[in-house]
Amino acid sequence: MDVAPEFVRYQATQPNTRGIYVGIFGLANGLARDGKLSDEDYQWWQSANAWYDAAYPDPNLIDPTVYDRTHNPHAQAWFTKPVPSTCWPGSPAT
Repeated sequence: MDVAPEFVRYQATQPNTRGIYVGIFGLANGLARDGKLSDEDYQWWQSANAWYDAAYPDPNLIDPTVYDRTHNPHAQAWFTKPVPSTCWPGSPAT
């Protein structure tokens, strides 16, 4: 019997000014952009983003409208559940 995968989304607990619950990547990118990361955290963030860029395709490069607020105002990224340890930079399987 095939079981449909479950999905999980990591996001803010409060919506932003547009009413969107920003996901984990948007939250981290915002903290970095606003200078709110320590030097150590900033270096980890850069390393993690580089790892994700190398490991997974960027949806915006495949379809530039995927996160376009006009075309897809409610687009969100989700992880399959359970999230494989290979999704996290620095995990033993990477």
